[in-house]
Amino acid sequence: LAAPFSDPVSSGAIPGTGLPISQRKWAFISTDCLISISVEGIGVLDKHRVTAAQTEAGVVVTAPKSLMSGLPVNQRFIVQTEVSFDDGATWFSFVELRPMLKP
Repeated sequence: LAAPFSDPVSSGAIPGTGLPISQRKWAFISTDCLISISVEGIGVLDKHRVTAAQTEAGVVVTAPKSLMSGLPVNQRFIVQTEVSFDDGATWFSFVELRPMLKP
């Protein structure tokens, strides 16, 4: 998760714009890659083609505050990143994040 959010995530500190999520660049990242990021199975980025700028800086998205407000507090939630190197034919999952959501 993007700074200053880590584990735990304070739901009260999430700005109106939502929870920033940052996926650092990974091995073999290129503009040929597709990336999807979900929070608790709900897509916040879906089959996005990586841009040239993202190959250097990584991919940053925002989980809407409405999504985060609907999650139970004092429980862990799942952030999952998946990438495809073959235009979506197959997908590889990165290690999922499981931060705690606090009030």
